Amino acid sequence: MSPDDINSRLNTSVRHYIKSSFEDSEVLPVLPGEKAVTAHNLRGAYAEIATHFFCPPNQGTHRFLQQHLGHVIGESELAKRKNAGATEHYFHYFLIGAQQQPLGEKGILLERVERYRLRSNWSLNPLNWQILSQLK
Repeated sequence: MSPDDINSRLNTSVRHYIKSSFEDSEVLPVLPGEKAVTAHNLRGAYAEIATHFFCPPNQGTHRFLQQHLGHVIGESELAKRKNAGATEHYFHYFLIGAQQQPLGEKGILLERVERYRLRSNWSLNPLNWQILSQLK
């Protein structure tokens, strides 16, 4: 199946799921100038969450995200392209705490992940949410 076939087959159900799970529930607001929450918006929210949990405080957010969003793949590509232009389109959402305060800290789980990695010879991957939720 081609990418176009996959898109045409799944677009409607993906849009419906995003609307019911994120837009209607107000987990993510519709951005100004847009009509709905989109899959692209979900990537932007993921980028903000990944930065909060895993971006080293001494690393630039743009640099961290371009690798984790797949805009630059591999060290040689990173050396050639310092900042991927596509990454600029993902800085629309901000995390807020229970008291509506901005959550701007970066890398809050890095120390915990490093302790786990040292114990188990495991490498950091922001997509390992189930493992991370079990860390003590």
